[in-house]
Amino acid sequence: MTNVLNVHTSSNLLRRLPELGFEDAAVFLAQLAREPMFLGTHILPFLAPIVQAREPYIAATFGTREASNCLQVFVWPAGAETPIHDHTSWGAYHCVIGSLLEERYVRLDAEEQPNTAHLRKLWQRV
Repeated sequence: MTNVLNVHTSSNLLRRLPELGFEDAAVFLAQLAREPMFLGTHILPFLAPIVQAREPYIAATFGTREASNCLQVFVWPAGAETPIHDHTSWGAYHCVIGSLLEERYVRLDAEEQPNTAHLRKLWQRV
């Protein structure tokens, strides 16, 4: 279940969520991840129930996705994965606890066949 905080309970965080460019987003996330108050109230409480989860999920959302930049806290239980997929917007992420394997692919076909893609792996990193 996603916990969408209202402006009153998250006003301090929302003030610190500026309209960021892509390069600044990584710096902002790294600073936020080192902030003890944020970790204690918005990260650590979500770690207890992850043993039961089998798929990644959004634990909290700050801001409005449709209006501007927003911050989402994702929880990836051990062994969880998603199928290869594309995104309709840019994003930046910062792993706070644990590790995450990311693989990037390039599409080689011209999208002639529905639900089929010919891909080549570009790189992976943990």
